[in-house]
Amino acid sequence: MSFHNSSSSDLQPRAPRKRKRSSAERGLASDHDLANLARTYLEVQHRLWPVPVTQGVLSAMTDDVIQQMVAHYKECHQSQRLDVTTAMDRSNGLQLKLAAAYARYSCDNSSPTSIVDQMVNCLHKAHAEGRFIPWEFIFTDYSVSGLDSGRRGYLNCKELINAPEKPIDTVYIDDFTRASRDSLEWWKLGWFCKRRCLRMIGASDGFDLSSPNWDIFITIYGLLSRLFIRSLQEKVGRGMKGAARRRTCLGKPPMGFTRKLMRDVDGNPIVRPSGRPQFTWSIDPVSREFVEQLFELFVDRRMSAYAIAKQFNQQKIDGTDTWSESTIKNMLWNPAYIGVFIWNRTRREFDFDKEKYVTVQNPRKEWIVTHEPSQAIIPLAKWRAARKLLAQTKRKPGLRQPVSRNQQRATTLFSGTLVCADCGRELLLYRSAQQYKNMYCVNGRSGVYGCKLCTSKSTRVIEDCLLGFLRDTVLTEQSIDELVARANEHLKSLASRPKVNVTPLRSRIASLQKKIDSFVQRVENLKESEEGLREGYERRIIQQQTEVDELKKQLRETEQTNAPVPPKLSKKTLRSYLPELRAILNQEIPVAAEAIRRLTGPIAIRQEAIPGKKRGARWIASFSPDLLAILRHVTQEKDCPDSVTLEYLCGGNWITPAAVSVPVESVPKYEQLAPKFRELHDKGASIQTIAAAHGLCWDQVKMILRFAATGERPSWPKKKKSPNRSDKNREKFMSHSDEVVSRRSNGESFAKIALELGIGETTVRRAWDHANPCCARKAMENGVTPVRGAYRHLKPEQIREVHSCLTEGKLSIPEIAARTGVSQSTIRRERLRLTQG
Repeated sequence: MSFHNSSSSDLQPRAPRKRKRSSAERGLASDHDLANLARTYLEVQHRLWPVPVTQGVLSAMTDDVIQQMVAHYKECHQSQRLDVTTAMDRSNGLQLKLAAAYARYSCDNSSPTSIVDQMVNCLHKAHAEGRFIPWEFIFTDYSVSGLDSGRRGYLNCKELINAPEKPIDTVYIDDFTRASRDSLEWWKLGWFCKRRCLRMIGASDGFDLSSPNWDIFITIYGLLSRLFIRSLQEKVGRGMKGAARRRTCLGKPPMGFTRKLMRDVDGNPIVRPSGRPQFTWSIDPVSREFVEQLFELFVDRRMSAYAIAKQFNQQKIDGTDTWSESTIKNMLWNPAYIGVFIWNRTRREFDFDKEKYVTVQNPRKEWIVTHEPSQAIIPLAKWRAARKLLAQTKRKPGLRQPVSRNQQRATTLFSGTLVCADCGRELLLYRSAQQYKNMYCVNGRSGVYGCKLCTSKSTRVIEDCLLGFLRDTVLTEQSIDELVARANEHLKSLASRPKVNVTPLRSRIASLQKKIDSFVQRVENLKESEEGLREGYERRIIQQQTEVDELKKQLRETEQTNAPVPPKLSKKTLRSYLPELRAILNQEIPVAAEAIRRLTGPIAIRQEAIPGKKRGARWIASFSPDLLAILRHVTQEKDCPDSVTLEYLCGGNWITPAAVSVPVESVPKYEQLAPKFRELHDKGASIQTIAAAHGLCWDQVKMILRFAATGERPSWPKKKKSPNRSDKNREKFMSHSDEVVSRRSNGESFAKIALELGIGETTVRRAWDHANPCCARKAMENGVTPVRGAYRHLKPEQIREVHSCLTEGKLSIPEIAARTGVSQSTIRRERLRLTQG
C-alpha cells in the first residue's frame, strides 16, 4: 500500500501521560458519574417507594445530600469497609427485606450510563419482588474486566454476602455476565451464595440461583460467554494483526512518537468504516529530545536507571512525575527507537497455580515485525550499547555472583571496587549524606561470618590515600619505563625462539581421522549377526577420538607459538598517554570508577589497630595494579599502533602484577610535615625560615619538630569563635604585607617599621616573607637565613660615592673613609655586598 507524503501539520499532539491509579481507586468512577448515579438512584427509589420517603428512610434530592452520598460511596469503595449497621438501622421501620445490587462494565470505551441503566433494572426487579436496596448496598466497578476477580466493588459485594448479620437475602445483577466473565468464578460465586442461603437474580436475563436448574443455567451461560469471548478475541486479534501489518496505530505510541494522519495517494485522509480517520506512528519532534537525553545519560554518562528516573521526575519530563526505574529500563530495551516495531510479542494468560494473570512470550513466528529506518531515533550502535549495559545488570544462570549495581553505576570513585578481605562482601555506603559519605562492610558491623571489618571510613580519606598512591606510584613515567622494558625483553625472547614444524602433527591427525571414519563406516554396515563387534569398534573410536582431540589442542598451542610476534612497544608513545591516564581519574564518577576498577582490580580491605588509640582502626588496602590493562584500554580507543602489541601481551601470562598494600587512614598534616621539617632543620634552616616558607607560625614549627624528635603529639590551642571578627583582621601580617615591603625597599629597619605600624617585629618579618615566598623557600633549602632586604643609614649619594671608590680600587679603606666621611666598618660591609652581589 502506498501513501501520500503527509505534512507536519498532520502530526497529532501526544496524549498526556496519566497517573497510574492506585488499587484503592480501581473501578471507582469520577465524582460527576457517581453524582449522576446517586441522583438517578434517588429519582427511581422516590418513585417506587413513596412510603420510605415520608418516613425519612430516603433523603430528599438536594445537592448536599447527593454530595454526601458520593463521599460515603467513595470512602466505602476505597477502604473496603461496609456500613451495614447504618443501612439496617435506617430501614428497620419499613418491614421490608433488604437486597444488594452489583453493576459493571469492561472498558473505557463504554459509556458510564451503562452502570446507571443496570442499576435501574435491578431497582425495578427488587421492587417487583418486594425488596428494598439501600444506597449502602449498591456496588459498581467502572471500566474493569469481568475476567478479573479482584475488583473492589465485586469484593465488597461478596463481603456483604458473607456478613455475619445476614442483612440481605438477595443479590441483583442485570445479567449473569456482569458478575464475571470467568466460568470458574461463576461456580465459586454460585456455591458461595448457596452456602449462605442467598438468592441471586438476573434482572434482564431472568437468571435465578434458587431455581432447581441453576447449575445447568451456569453451564449454558458459561459456554455461551466463553464462545462470545473466544469469538471476540479472534476478531480483535485478526483486526489488530492487519493493523500491525499496515502500520496503523495500535495503542498509545511510546515516548518519542506520536500519531500522524494517514493519507492516500491523492492526499485525502484515510477513514475507517466508522468514519474516524486512521493514524500511523511518526516521530514526535518534542518528545524525541527526551529519548535522546535518556540514552545519553545512560550510555555516555553512565547514570543508573534509578538516577535517570529521579532526574526525569524532578524535571517533569513529558509533563509528568510518574517515571520509575522499570519504565526507564523498558524504554532502553524498546527496539522501536531504532525503527523496529514488534507486535504480538507477548500475551496474558491466567495462571491457575498463582491464581492471577501472567505475561507469556509468544513464539517468534507469531510476531509481526516491521522495520522502518526512517523512524529511527537512536543510532544502532548506541542502542546496542544500552542493551549491553542492561544485560550486565541481570544475573545470568550459572554465575555465582552477578555484576553489582555499584559496579554498573558507581556513586563514588571506589564503589564496586572495595571488598572485605574477611568475608568477600562488597563495601557499601553507610550513613551517608550528600557531602559526608562513609563506606563499611554489612557483615562486619554485626560480626556475621566471622567478619572483623567493624569500622567505617570516609570516602574522602579512601580517595585521597588510594588516588594519591596511584598517581605517585603507578601512573608514573618510571612505571611505564619498567613495563616497556620487561615487555620488549619478553617480545625479544619470543621472536628468537625457533619455529616448530607442525606438519607431523597435521599428518598424524589426518591419519587418525581417516581411521575413525573407517571404523564408523564399518559400524554402520554391520549385519545383525555381527552385532557383537559393535562394542569393540565403538571403544576403538573413542580411544582414537580422544587422541585426536589432544593432538588438535597441541596443534593450536603450537600454531599460537609460531604466530608472528608484534613490534616492540614505544616508550615515547606510551609516555604520551600518561596525562590522559591521570585525566581519567578526574572524569565523571561512573567513568572514572570503571577505569580505576580496570587498573586496580578488586581491592581487599582489612583493618588493624592503631597503637595508642582506643577507638578506630587503620584500613589496609591490598590489590594488584595492572598498568598493562589500562594502557590497552586507552590505546584501543585511540587506535594506537601499540594497541596490537598490548593486546598480544594481555593474552599471555608473561607477567604477574605485583601485590601492594596501602594504608588507608587520615594522616594529620603535622605528621606529614614532621620528617621534612626535621631534615630541613638538620641542614641548618632556622625555625623562623621554615615557618615563613610554609606560611606557619614559629611555635607551630617548633611543636612539629618536637613531634619528629620525641613522638609527642602537638596540643594545638583551640581557636576562639568571634562573630565580629573579619577576614581582614584574622592575620595581621597579611594586611600589612604591602606596607612593609614598600618601607623596607626604602631602607627602613624592621624595628622602625614595627614601631610606626604598632605591631611586633616578628609580625613585620612574617609580612615580608609572605610577600617574598621564593626567597624564604630558597633560604630554607640552602639552610641559611633569608635575605630580607637591608637597612641603610647612608644617603644614596654617599653609597654611590663609596661604590665608585671601591670599584676603581686606587684608594685604601682609610683613604675612602676620610674622603667620603663614612666609617671604615661601613665601607667593608659595602665591599662585601659588591663582591656577593
